[in-house]
Amino acid sequence: MVLKIFIIFSLLVSSVISDSCVTFDFEDGFNDLFGHYRGSCTPFRLWHVSDYHSLGLASPDKRSTKFITPETSSMSCASSFNFTMNAGGTIEFNIYMEQTDSLDQVHLMAYHIGPDGFDFVIGMEVVRHQTGWDTVKVPLGGPRTFTGYVSLYGYSARSSKVLIDSFRYIPPGVDASSCQIYGSSKMVLKTFIVVSLFVSSVISDSCVTFDFEDGFNDLFGYYGSCNSFPLWHVSDYYSLGLASPDKRSTRFITPETSWISCASSFKFTMNAGGTIEFNIYMEQTDSLDQVYLMAYHIGPDGIDFVIGMEVVSYQDGWETVKMPLGGPRTFTGYVSIFGYSARNSTVLIDSFRYIPPGVDASSCQIYG
Repeated sequence: MVLKIFIIFSLLVSSVISDSCVTFDFEDGFNDLFGHYRGSCTPFRLWHVSDYHSLGLASPDKRSTKFITPETSSMSCASSFNFTMNAGGTIEFNIYMEQTDSLDQVHLMAYHIGPDGFDFVIGMEVVRHQTGWDTVKVPLGGPRTFTGYVSLYGYSARSSKVLIDSFRYIPPGVDASSCQIYGSSKMVLKTFIVVSLFVSSVISDSCVTFDFEDGFNDLFGYYGSCNSFPLWHVSDYYSLGLASPDKRSTRFITPETSWISCASSFKFTMNAGGTIEFNIYMEQTDSLDQVYLMAYHIGPDGIDFVIGMEVVSYQDGWETVKMPLGGPRTFTGYVSIFGYSARNSTVLIDSFRYIPPGVDASSCQIYG
């Protein structure tokens, strides 16, 4: 049985909590339940199923014979079936890696399917520099109970091994021992009590704009998910021989050549329903040229939750990339910018701005 739902009897009196575990192995059903035509997976190739016998690798459980792996030397992606999740829950992925290339990696993303057609990232982990097996945990933010899915991004060089054996979702307060991936399936009655809580809040109407004329090294750094990557660096349009998008713009940031680079911004106030816009230029010569844009909510318990995300690839020339935000009504957060540029490619960010909900974009001029 590929997809197993474990429903455990409980009585909850303060909030809506689904107590259904979800576990998935890749013995069968992958092509029916996963795809790359939703979320940010659209421009990427799909992961494929392979088996441990052909790889000459021992599986983590005697009942496990198959896994998924990215297409060789190509960024791959797969988005799962929908299932119910809760803030405070955890998704665990069993991942094996043998790295031979600095680009070998896995990005694990959990999405909340919003009522207005926007899918919001509510959990994310980046896996790099791993050797052997590891169980990678993705803590979840988002509403108390919601419908969502996971997207798996991965890259594996020709001589590397990057694979996912299985994953499981563990609701908050549920014992992990009752959510066995290769255990016997079971289903019993679930009971819960619904209590609604409506909270008023104040909406900040402050725009935030940033160009890279100066201040980058003082206001951006390696924190958050950026701590294992080289920092983007500042360059200028004159040396590149490229016209800037505004006569007052002379500088931009760009990734280190042939390395995944990252930069996390200063903290600022954001609101659910707001938008962050990035002015990005790309001339691609490599399928790996790309930019990942992430917005984080700084949680009260020290965990930073992803509340907005966009992937930019296969772009030619200038584009303003818009990232809608989820999260609480008003919160403190920051942006992290991941990017890769091959030696003969051009990948750069000129500037960005945050536009609060209900605020006219014309009042948030970057070079005004």
